[in-house]
Amino acid sequence: MSDSFTPNVSSRITPRLHPKTNEVIPRVDEWFLHHWPFLNEAVYEEFKSSDPALFTCYAAPDALDERLELVCKLLNIGFVVDDALDNLSIEEAQGSSRKFVGLILGHEDVHPSTQVEKVIHDLYTEIRRIGELGQNYCEEVVQWLKFATRHDRSKWKSSSDFSKYCEYRFLDAGYGLTISMLRYALDIKHPQRDDEVVSECEHLVGYHCMLVNDLFSYRKEMASKSTGEIGEALMNSVLVVQNSRDIGEHEAMMWLERYCEKLEGQFEGVVSRTAHLGEDAKKYINALRLLIAGNLKWSTVCGRYNKL
Repeated sequence: MSDSFTPNVSSRITPRLHPKTNEVIPRVDEWFLHHWPFLNEAVYEEFKSSDPALFTCYAAPDALDERLELVCKLLNIGFVVDDALDNLSIEEAQGSSRKFVGLILGHEDVHPSTQVEKVIHDLYTEIRRIGELGQNYCEEVVQWLKFATRHDRSKWKSSSDFSKYCEYRFLDAGYGLTISMLRYALDIKHPQRDDEVVSECEHLVGYHCMLVNDLFSYRKEMASKSTGEIGEALMNSVLVVQNSRDIGEHEAMMWLERYCEKLEGQFEGVVSRTAHLGEDAKKYINALRLLIAGNLKWSTVCGRYNKL
């Protein structure tokens, strides 16, 4: 039934594209063509048609012009690595990620020995030079890699605990590195993340983005023939809602649409309590609002989810 169901999540937030989108995406695509070791041209074309850099341009429309290209490259690497992990066993993925962690954090005793490792080393060295915001981003990527290669992933395929799934998926989907990217891209140094309002906004936006991505990726994930242990341990909220509410696939997707709309409404309610916050925190919350709209728009148009 999912083949005939197109998700339709409504939003009152208008998405925006970064004004440099049409300049930056071709440069990023060209850079990947010459630097990333794709198996062949067809694999590169498939990657390009999935629109990974377009995600960054929708997710961070107010990114500093001079940081947009690097952020696109780094998040593109995230997409590539995420896809590669799907075809590995847990042990293989953990082995690869251990080497990547050293390259990402710049450990002096870890040196690149393949083209993939050289690209990762060079890009993360570049962002670490920015200072604390760049270092924080690298640490978030490391946390995501460790979480995405855990042995307990498989239990969520048959889980019926929607609330706990959301808590787990919040970390597994790499939302922490996405919002760290926002802070770096917009040079937001003091977002007051320990403030209750800011923290609640982060979680509401994170759940919204994660569930929207689950909704729009569901058809492709169900049709995919992953050869690895991680890919076979499909994590998707559509399955969890079916299990938890004892409903069919179509009904679960419609329930998630309404739930995402409810999350956006809750976010707007929390935003009304921001008068006490500083300028960086208000700027950050506005960036989170645009992330809701940008992620939703990208999910509806990207080749990654919409080309079966």
